[in-house]
Amino acid sequence: AEARRDGAASAERALRECLHLLDAVPVALLVTDRHGRVQDANAVAGRLLGLRPARFGATLLVRHVALDERPAFRLALADALAGARRDLPLRL
Repeated sequence: AEARRDGAASAERALRECLHLLDAVPVALLVTDRHGRVQDANAVAGRLLGLRPARFGATLLVRHVALDERPAFRLALADALAGARRDLPLRL
């Protein structure tokens, strides 16, 4: 159990380091949990969606997707959880 906790902490540190580096990149990057809840985002994504770091965990990404495109987004999220990869252009 301790090794699992250490591994998770190490992975989280690595992710934060990557996001710190990607803040300089002019592309939005979001990390969500399996339900689409924003866990982290780079500066561009934060500005685009009006998110502040303290509010990431309280925000479902689907709330930022146009209403008529939400079913396609939810399907793409389910596909991603199953290991599929594809592009999905969406209006926010």
